[in-house]
Amino acid sequence: MTSDITTLTASLSCPALTSEAEIAPYLTDASQAASGHPLAVFLPRTRADVSAILRLASAPQLPVSVRGAGTGL
Repeated sequence: MTSDITTLTASLSCPALTSEAEIAPYLTDASQAASGHPLAVFLPRTRADVSAILRLASAPQLPVSVRGAGTGL
């Protein structure tokens, strides 16, 4: 799955976070409830970015989770 993430990251124009230090702030919300560990965090800027992420992740069947503002409310 790591090679799929590398391919996905290289195919997108939006920022992608892949190191543990970069991903750490996205692992919890205001509730502080842990919820798994992603291999990457993508920061889409446009609807086209979101569409590209979902399209490219669907072929290798990579799981996708959506995160809001991180408030947990």
